[in-house]
Amino acid sequence: MANSPQKKPRRFGRQDYGLFFIVVLIIIGLVMLLTRDTNPPVELDLGDFWTYVDNGQIKELKASPAGSGANANI
Repeated sequence: MANSPQKKPRRFGRQDYGLFFIVVLIIIGLVMLLTRDTNPPVELDLGDFWTYVDNGQIKELKASPAGSGANANI
């Protein structure tokens, strides 16, 4: 029986690295897009708060203790 030549394992080529780089960039972009805060909270001092309430600009208020993490996704 004749020995057939063994195939060398395929190594990553230049095209494979390019595709890997593009996939990594897409994943990073999606993570940044989904985790950014599009509506960050606005800090008001007490005087400005009551001015907004008197003008009818604040219709509802949800409060939680500081540090509880409940205000993270408002």
